[in-house]
Amino acid sequence: MPKPSNICRKQCCICHNGFTSSRVDAATCSCTCRQRLSRLIAKCDKSLPSKKYGILYADPCWHFGTYSNKGQNRSPSKHYKTLGIEAIKRLPFGKIAADDAWLFMWVYGPLADEASSVVRAWDFKVSSKEGFIWVKTTKDGEGLSMGTGYTTRKCAETMLIAKRGNPKRLSGGVRQVVHCSRHGLAHSEKPAIFRDKIVALCGDIPRIELFSRHNIEGWDAHGNQVGKLS
Repeated sequence: MPKPSNICRKQCCICHNGFTSSRVDAATCSCTCRQRLSRLIAKCDKSLPSKKYGILYADPCWHFGTYSNKGQNRSPSKHYKTLGIEAIKRLPFGKIAADDAWLFMWVYGPLADEASSVVRAWDFKVSSKEGFIWVKTTKDGEGLSMGTGYTTRKCAETMLIAKRGNPKRLSGGVRQVVHCSRHGLAHSEKPAIFRDKIVALCGDIPRIELFSRHNIEGWDAHGNQVGKLS
């Protein structure tokens, strides 16, 4: 009788090609991709601010595999470089968080479970998996947008909220759901109102936007496309 194999199929967190490995922690498919991952982490670490933040706001460049080339043409990887879960987990953002801090992270629906592992890797604990919900409306605000989806057609995005230590909530009146059109926004760009809601919830404390494409007054920014959209 053949012995059971512990070889499993994985996806490289850098080039996104499939590979097989017997190592549970294997994240890359080749020496080249391992080196690229090491350089990415080192570059990120070197570019981080020296200060500590009470708010980390992140919209990670999640990679999501599609079933067809047609689907890939609509994916984030057509607009910017994406990273696999294992690469995002290894980015050293936890080191710039204060002892008592909030993490607000946009989560791509199919990767909701994996997103929790990113939270843990950055040394936070999930407080709410549906902290904020963006319901996308049509341009006139009268109906719901028609998004993509392999089951139902999606018209909402979710932001989880996580905590480190014991950060204080400033306001108990901040509502979870926002109805807003994505008209005028770039691919994957989120409405500015969510930054305002985060500040209303947590207060005017040191804050940084990760994977940012903006320069927003009152917010520090980190990412390889900072300023692209503002």
